[in-house]
Amino acid sequence: MILVPKAKPVRIRIKSGGEEHFSLDSLKRNFSVLDLWEAMKEKRLSLWLRQQREDELAAGTEGFCEIKELSVDDYVQFSNLFFTNETFKDVESLLKFYKNAGLVDDFNNAISELFGMMSFAEVKKSFELFRDKKGNDNEEWIDLFLHKINELEITEEIECHEILSTLYNQQGEFKKMKYHQEKAKKLKTI
Repeated sequence: MILVPKAKPVRIRIKSGGEEHFSLDSLKRNFSVLDLWEAMKEKRLSLWLRQQREDELAAGTEGFCEIKELSVDDYVQFSNLFFTNETFKDVESLLKFYKNAGLVDDFNNAISELFGMMSFAEVKKSFELFRDKKGNDNEEWIDLFLHKINELEITEEIECHEILSTLYNQQGEFKKMKYHQEKAKKLKTI
């Protein structure tokens, strides 16, 4: 009997949305572009996809390797690769797809990840369209707006304080509500 050595396949770990995934379907149910971005840069994602027999998708992800800094458009286009039955033109169409498909984790990941890259106008529009989809708790929206507020011009900062005031009012946090009302009022006099 002749023994032929066989190499054991290397297991590549892909995490997205805080979970390790063993199939493309699982990955698509908890899809986080930022989580996958590093794996894509290191080419681990394309290797994993090839193990899943997703050669075309693997080749598509390799096209993003040269991008230095992720933009909103890159985020949307990268998402397009994985959800081939859809075509996302912009953030709004991506978020609507997640909402309508019941992909709650994908929706929450996208909202959290995109708000840092989006302009205040885009953030405000997404908030108005999808406010009810983050649940009754406004904490996540509050956190997102608090992180955005320091990079705004005065008129946008006023709007941001007004939104925060409303959210804190709904939370029953009247001291914080009053603080943001006063801040907006003070900025209007400048």
